[in-house]
Amino acid sequence: MEIYFSVLSNILGAVAISLSAYAYIISKREAIYGNLDDFYLEVLKTGMENPKFRNIEYTANYKTSFADANERISYETYAYISMNWCETVVDRASKSKVLADTWFPGVQSEYLLHKFWLEDTNNIAKYKESFRNFMKSNFDK
Repeated sequence: MEIYFSVLSNILGAVAISLSAYAYIISKREAIYGNLDDFYLEVLKTGMENPKFRNIEYTANYKTSFADANERISYETYAYISMNWCETVVDRASKSKVLADTWFPGVQSEYLLHKFWLEDTNNIAKYKESFRNFMKSNFDK
């Protein structure tokens, strides 16, 4: 009888550890999702305040579209923030198909909007070559 209790307690211990690990994984995924969501919301809010930053007719020719130095600096900073969000998503989604399925449409949207800034020779050193290649090969139309 004592052996049954010992076996039962070992089984319950294994189940408890498994459930705890599962709960940790789920809570970590939810935290990552929430962080990405909050970050992207800030990107979009800034875009609402500056509609030209979300208009490909302006961003495709950003050096001439934003002729005013301050406006150009603001756009370039916005594009930098947006591409940083994309890089974060790509890095985290490499480990999670759920995150990729959820966020890659947004990443594609941001890439298409800011690809001219990203591919500018002045900005190449700001991102890993593997990231730039991933964006171009997966999201360029």
